[in-house]
Amino acid sequence: MTTFTVDGKQVRVSVQPSQRARKTLEVKFISSDELVVKYPYNKEVNVESLLEKHRASIERSYKQYLSQKRILDGDVLLVGGVPHKIVLNNIGEPPVERALVHDGTLTINVRGTEDPAILLRDWVKGQTRKLVDDVTEKHRGELGGPSRIFVTETARWGYCRKNGEVIINWQLTCLPTRLAEFAILHELVHLQELNHQNKFHTRMKKLMPDYLKRESELRPYQTIDHDTLNTINRTRTEQ
Repeated sequence: MTTFTVDGKQVRVSVQPSQRARKTLEVKFISSDELVVKYPYNKEVNVESLLEKHRASIERSYKQYLSQKRILDGDVLLVGGVPHKIVLNNIGEPPVERALVHDGTLTINVRGTEDPAILLRDWVKGQTRKLVDDVTEKHRGELGGPSRIFVTETARWGYCRKNGEVIINWQLTCLPTRLAEFAILHELVHLQELNHQNKFHTRMKKLMPDYLKRESELRPYQTIDHDTLNTINRTRTEQ
């Protein structure tokens, strides 16, 4: 695997031909130690020379990456805001629990050719669903309940629809619990007040007096994208 020095540190470079890449390179950090480079599958490119040519912008991107709080960085996943090392455990028969959290470790029990990334996603999604149900029930008296809540893939932490449906990001349980609760309550209040005018803020302050502080603390957190999630498969081969 190629390496590239960024801001004085060597990072791995994964080079991938892609039908989605445009005319030039697409460069993205997927961990503090790895840079993914995608290039048009029908073109030949000199990756090393192009990386050097765009060194200044890559180093700016790296500094921005490091300033963000990542849900997943390499083999470390936040669970309730606390870093946990992911360990993949190869098993014969499926256990009752497909994932176990203990003493700073998240063990994922993998059977045969199962995809660890899918197992991780499904476990996180299930934990988020439990949290969403708990917060919704807690505030049912003041806010009622949405017609339906979907825990799924979305670029935002959550949003609501005019028909009373709430969409919640499946990764929400990875956040510190107080921030995840803010994100859920934010959408529940939007069912009553669709915009961010005074009535919305009055309701939020009554239900969660420090909501503005929580909102500010939430901003640096970045969700897991598809490329980053798939690095879990490499964890399996490296162990």
